[in-house]
Amino acid sequence: MSHPLRRLKKNALRAMAAALRDGSLGPPYSAMKLSSYGSGDERTAAAEALQALDARGARPEAIGALIDILLEEREATEQAIDSVELVWTGLEEVGSASRDTVVVVRELFAKAQRDVLIATFTIWGGKELFKALGERCQADPDFNVRMFVHVKGDPAVSEAESLRRFAEAFEKYHWPWERKPEVFYDPRTLGPAGKDAVSMHAKCIVIDDELAFIT
Repeated sequence: MSHPLRRLKKNALRAMAAALRDGSLGPPYSAMKLSSYGSGDERTAAAEALQALDARGARPEAIGALIDILLEEREATEQAIDSVELVWTGLEEVGSASRDTVVVVRELFAKAQRDVLIATFTIWGGKELFKALGERCQADPDFNVRMFVHVKGDPAVSEAESLRRFAEAFEKYHWPWERKPEVFYDPRTLGPAGKDAVSMHAKCIVIDDELAFIT
């Protein structure tokens, strides 16, 4: 169960900390004294918490300082939560606040300034999806794109032929621009199917070592 002071809203905590520091709020603490800082149950619980701190020798100024630390921690947590955005591929649920995967990926690619790292199991519609990256690579020789992909082997042909087919399809359907990205694969994915088969299944995008998209 969270501490009673953590249940109060930020504005109430700020006002309480200020009152504790300037002496307008002090022991003994009661729900009546805290009438401006929350609902009835919240005030009662907060008053008991303040009384407990007072019994342990905490002066009003010290309690105010503790509340300031609590506020800093809450604001840092809220900022961290705000920096994470839910992205969804599929049908939207009623009331969903998520955004479509393709839209977000395109926005990320458009923001890239120096470096893009892409790890994916498979690629669909790359010619459209990678358009901003391909054009940027053509215009800026210092712009880097690295891809880590799954290359599926075909037991009917050699590993070299599987790679050749993958490269041909990649250039034709996904990256027709002259300057190519660096493309990496795990040779084990070309092995036979079965319980020992290997799959490069990580899926993420990293933009300029600052933004990350993980699925």
